[in-house]
Amino acid sequence: MINKSLSAQAQVIAKLQREARQQAKIEQQRILPKEISGVARLINRYPWQTLLISSLLSTVLIKIFLR
Repeated sequence: MINKSLSAQAQVIAKLQREARQQAKIEQQRILPKEISGVARLINRYPWQTLLISSLLSTVLIKIFLR
């Protein structure tokens, strides 16, 4: 009984270690180019303001081009 729980714990620990290695690989890879990361940070910090400004700009552009 004790051996079964120890082996189950060992399996869980091994799985967690595999997941941790995969997460470390993902964190090291850059998703966006370095030039865009500043813009991405800005959008991340101010999501509602970014959404408001982009919707306002798109509405204005649609109104201009559909005249």
